[in-house]
Amino acid sequence: MQKSQEYDKTWNIYRVYYLLQQDDDMVHCVTIRMRENYAKKNPGGIEEIKRILDSFTIKDER
Repeated sequence: MQKSQEYDKTWNIYRVYYLLQQDDDMVHCVTIRMRENYAKKNPGGIEEIKRILDSFTIKDER
């Protein structure tokens, strides 16, 4: 969880999800942030984030 001040000076709490994957000498990072109030109202959103993170793969572009 991360507390963040918005442009309009209000505060929101975010759930932050990270995925780190190493590929030889590089580390790739995926970050997804979701407002806590949205996560509570839409539990399917959390499952969608899990699906996105599970599907992340590194393509060899060399």
